[in-house]
Amino acid sequence: MKASWPAIEDLELFNQVQEKLSNNKNKYKPDEYKRYPYPLTELVVCGECGKKLGGKSAHSKNKKHFYYSHPRQINSDGISHLKRCRVENVRAERIEDLLLKSLKNLIEDPSTIEHWLEIYAKSTHSEIPAIDGKLKTLDSEIESKSKRVQNLVSRIAELPAEISADAFYQQIKETNQKIVEFKSARTELLSKSISLKGNAIHKDGLINKIKRTVAKLEQTPIELRKPLYSNLIKFAEIHPTKIKVGVYAPTHLLTLKIKIQ
Repeated sequence: MKASWPAIEDLELFNQVQEKLSNNKNKYKPDEYKRYPYPLTELVVCGECGKKLGGKSAHSKNKKHFYYSHPRQINSDGISHLKRCRVENVRAERIEDLLLKSLKNLIEDPSTIEHWLEIYAKSTHSEIPAIDGKLKTLDSEIESKSKRVQNLVSRIAELPAEISADAFYQQIKETNQKIVEFKSARTELLSKSISLKGNAIHKDGLINKIKRTVAKLEQTPIELRKPLYSNLIKFAEIHPTKIKVGVYAPTHLLTLKIKIQ
């Protein structure tokens, strides 16, 4: 007897059912079996060793818990992780809730931002005299080295024909290299000096940025929040009793301290 093939309509129905089953594969799994998105990945760091804390999970009797955690190896790089840090794991949900709550508090109490802006301004202004001093030293070094090159060139011109000038050319080469290094350092310092003198953090701009981020975070599913955090937060440094958070303020990076409750 010949085997009969299903009708085309039956095949289409079968394919539709399979597609539906595939789409719903994970839809109705309990929450503890779903993968946690860890929106603060790459942002949470240990305040003692400086390592980034990665997403990990652990099971209790009836529930799955999610953490930002250190690597399992204590001496993973042979240098910085010779001992256990005091904070090895932090609950993912707790640190995320604490961070969001702290951002809201900054909006509700602008005096906190003003406090940290004052600290930032004082530390910034204290750097300026030291930078200006280094710039003067570099200017003096560049002028001195340039004169030395000119003197060496003059001495080469006065040398008798039978005397080799190779030693002089080597000195000129080395001195010119030093001049290039000094000028490069001067350019970097000058750029930093101009930045410190001319670009203060815009308080209202910072507050508006935090407001927009908080509003978007509250409206966005947790699995889509990572870019929102990354746009505002440079790092969240975990200590036993506090968190230091670096935020991207208009024109500069501002570091805030949050007390762990």
